Amino acid sequence: MDAADRFALVICDMQPDLLKSIPADARAALLDSIKPCIEGARANGWLIVFCGVKFPKGYANVTPKHRIYGGFQRLNAKMGDERAHWFMEGHPGAEIEPFLAPHDGDAVVWRQGHLPGAELREALRPRGITKATVVGIKASYAVQATCQALCDEGLQVYAVRECVQDDVPERLDAVLDHLLPIYAEIVTWEDFLLGIGMESFIEELRAKALPAPPSFRPAARGQGEADLHNVLFCTDCKRGGHGQLYCKYLLERPNWRTFPDEPWFQDQYWKEYYCPEGRRVVDFADEPQFSRIAMYLSGRVYLEDKTKLIDIACGHMPETFIIEKGAWIGKAPPPDDVVPKAPWFVKQADRNWGTSIRCCLHPSECLGLVDPANRYVVQQHVLDPFLTDDGRKCHVKFYLLLVGLEDGRRWNLYTYKDGYACISPHKWGSDDTSSDTQVTIIRSERLSTVKGWGAWPAGYTTCKEVAAQVVKQAVEQGKLEGRDGKKQFEIFSADFVLDTSGKAWLLEFNFDPVLRDDDRHASTDDSAMVRAALSIVLPWEQGSPGFWDFAGEFVGRSVDNGAGGEGA
Repeated sequence: MDAADRFALVICDMQPDLLKSIPADARAALLDSIKPCIEGARANGWLIVFCGVKFPKGYANVTPKHRIYGGFQRLNAKMGDERAHWFMEGHPGAEIEPFLAPHDGDAVVWRQGHLPGAELREALRPRGITKATVVGIKASYAVQATCQALCDEGLQVYAVRECVQDDVPERLDAVLDHLLPIYAEIVTWEDFLLGIGMESFIEELRAKALPAPPSFRPAARGQGEADLHNVLFCTDCKRGGHGQLYCKYLLERPNWRTFPDEPWFQDQYWKEYYCPEGRRVVDFADEPQFSRIAMYLSGRVYLEDKTKLIDIACGHMPETFIIEKGAWIGKAPPPDDVVPKAPWFVKQADRNWGTSIRCCLHPSECLGLVDPANRYVVQQHVLDPFLTDDGRKCHVKFYLLLVGLEDGRRWNLYTYKDGYACISPHKWGSDDTSSDTQVTIIRSERLSTVKGWGAWPAGYTTCKEVAAQVVKQAVEQGKLEGRDGKKQFEIFSADFVLDTSGKAWLLEFNFDPVLRDDDRHASTDDSAMVRAALSIVLPWEQGSPGFWDFAGEFVGRSVDNGAGGEGA
């Protein structure tokens, strides 16, 4: 970390009066996730700031017409402080949740309105805070408002995905996926812990794997012994990722059943990990060692980390430069006066969200945009992008399914014919460095129905060929590792920009792509794609490959055994 940086963890509205609005299971998970963040940040010398809303007795100074808090005032006027005292001083519900109780040296900041006031600024400025991470509730109220306020202060802002909650799940997803990334980088709980020096802790979690758990073929409830060979079992071990979604779709099949889980172990921060009951191997689970088929590719990091992807991208990526510890590693970009006119992108090497990207006009500006604690890749914009008819930038969100077969050597790649066009809301210009214009991350339209962009469907074939060549290199070079005796698979995405010559430029792979299960919004519903992928990986009579298109079989190196690392 840069010695000039000062860090703060801001905890929003974790007060009993508001926590009651969150369902019990989500509330417990939220508390269990936030507590280790506080302890880890405090141990690293961060400023801990608790924010909350608190009103004086009788809701003095609160107008009864206030859209959010006016109802409290009106009800209190009728019932008095003893019966209507939400967020009122002197009542336990307005204090910080005791499970997260502030320590000496922590800052506690109260407000009497929706937006953070001067008190928050006054807590941060004297300490020279430059970077702030935000957690708490609700996503659509205090968390959003706090991220906006900190962004306006010029701070670099982060929010921890698993440590933000809301009483409306759909609103939570919308805020985390679309609104907060405008102001903050959304990071995972695990990434946050890694970022505060908890590498050994994460490695310890990874090392908890048990050797060869016993297989189990129990009878499903209501099934006779004669039917056992037709019954398959899945367990959602709550690891995260897309495992829960896969279990949901497998359980739609008539011969699949849920196999119960049990606690596996608890880490030092009270986070619970689960496994199938009896630590048995079942037909599918999101913890690979307890599953007959693994949902994570061994060696995936060589495709996901952009500094590693360079070595196998076969010239299909824009020329890429690397910054590490605030300096160029290897070749540096040419001088400003000899490069073509187009924006330059500075991207964190191990991040795939658009908020980890910074834009500038000249390569000489790139070093000024980095945090020496992180590694970055630097690329110039594709010089002649294929724009929409009205001049807007468009990049392709392209989906892939890669299956490693049980022999540990053969890999089958499939590409999906109908991904998404991510279209900027503004006309593109080579001298425009605004994120709205240059960083297109929102899935705007289906490629099969997009209007006013002539690069598709011809561009599909080119993207398919490029993806196949890169994956082939990863397999043949041994970057992707087979699991002898176990099938493995993963659905992931690739970002492409097409130019006017028809060339497809690969920007990155993303192994945690958005997969929507929402039949109310067909334009962004991915359920058909996921169900079809599972029909390829785990075939059944009523299954169909849908729009998945076979892109090639590649043969890798032999493996001695199935003990390769997860790479996940």
